[in-house]
Amino acid sequence: MALNAGSSPSSLMVEDNNSESDPLRINIEMLRDHMGLPRRSDGSPPRFTPGVTALFFIETAPPSSRGSRCKLPTCTKGPINPGQYRIALNPSMDYGNFMRGREGTADFYHLRCFEMIADFSQISYLKRVNPVTRSTFNLRGIKASSMMDGNYLLDGGAERLVLQWKVERGRQIDERDDAPIHDQPPLAQDFADLLKRAGEPGFQAQKPEGMEFSEFRNLTTILAPNESDGPEDDEVWNLFDEFLYTREPGSLDNRHDLSDMLETWQSYSMLATEDESMLNAAGLEAKAKLRPKDIRALQRLSRIPMLDFQSIFFHGTTR
Repeated sequence: MALNAGSSPSSLMVEDNNSESDPLRINIEMLRDHMGLPRRSDGSPPRFTPGVTALFFIETAPPSSRGSRCKLPTCTKGPINPGQYRIALNPSMDYGNFMRGREGTADFYHLRCFEMIADFSQISYLKRVNPVTRSTFNLRGIKASSMMDGNYLLDGGAERLVLQWKVERGRQIDERDDAPIHDQPPLAQDFADLLKRAGEPGFQAQKPEGMEFSEFRNLTTILAPNESDGPEDDEVWNLFDEFLYTREPGSLDNRHDLSDMLETWQSYSMLATEDESMLNAAGLEAKAKLRPKDIRALQRLSRIPMLDFQSIFFHGTTR
């Protein structure tokens, strides 16, 4: 699963006016305006303060007959097809949308397209990334009824990878800038152990105080990052070791490490979950190289942790 690293980009902060008609540069500037950031690095202030904070949601494109259109003008990838991961920029910054900048609107992008205008080596961009899950759908503006079949929600593997990617990237930014940028209290030890060690041989998970049982169940099953063959297994499969490319040296200079990670994860997820009759010769050859333990882990993490609808409609359902 070697990473095909992209070229090392310079900062996406606009430095000059030599390419004012370049569509990519214009969209970089538009996004910075939309975020309330200065367009340039010359010390000029932001042009305005947005009324709604722009957030970047990573979600699964829902069923659609035509797919959704990528808003990057230079995109050559075609529509974003159902089942693909995409970025929802919420609220919309499309000047063709009369609801631009208002809550409940969104622009959609291929992951790689959005990485061309968003500089995730800067904390001002990174902190706005959110995976769409059972816990964040309200923030995205999605109704619970729209998710009854798992629409929009990320599968377990993608959810864990995106969240850990944010953590790892934040640490690297701190180290590069030689200053702590985010001052967050440490996780409770039982919660930290649960996130890191669930699925390890011999690990006895303890439910953190205040956590809903449904979420504890998710973290010890679908979302557990480890898979083993039993107590004597000394080659435990780990989701982050397999797919979290941002741990690689120099990954801050790889503009596309987020899409590299999620595209590779989704490819292996499909290998493990698709019927073999749907695989071509290359797919069958790749699947044959997977161990039973690999396939179990991929299949488990490919499931979607669903919202506990009982907790919405009834009181006291934390059993």
